[in-house]
Amino acid sequence: MASDTIASRLLEIREKSRQTQRGISNALGIAYRTWQDIEKGKNVPSGETLLRIAQFGYSPTWVLTGQGPMELSATGAQQASQASSALDVESLTQSIQIVQDWLTQNRRTMPADRQAEVIALIYDLAMQEMADGRTTVDMQRAARFLRLVG
Repeated sequence: MASDTIASRLLEIREKSRQTQRGISNALGIAYRTWQDIEKGKNVPSGETLLRIAQFGYSPTWVLTGQGPMELSATGAQQASQASSALDVESLTQSIQIVQDWLTQNRRTMPADRQAEVIALIYDLAMQEMADGRTTVDMQRAARFLRLVG
């Protein structure tokens, strides 16, 4: 199956886990409508939703970008631990908020898949800055980046 959008990747996860939209939203502990909107390509998954998807055994990076393996390699209780350490939910949530705020402030729109790519890049920037000892994303760098891609 070609998984070139977030929506198609989430559909692939749902079909692989043999769930209905209602079933997977219940399994992940998210609202049914939230899952529907993300699977239809109307919205981008939140940091919390990506964490829950990771705890369900699927890679948040793959969901957002289509890159890397679809499934996390650990099994059972290790999945939740791997997901929590591999994904900084606070930084991801901040990255999502930065992009959404920028779009609102600049009265711009961006397709959900494009937003996801930009969010993933801002998240990577945040992770690089954390590795350099910073605790938050440099908002000026993020804004410059958004002007380039937006």
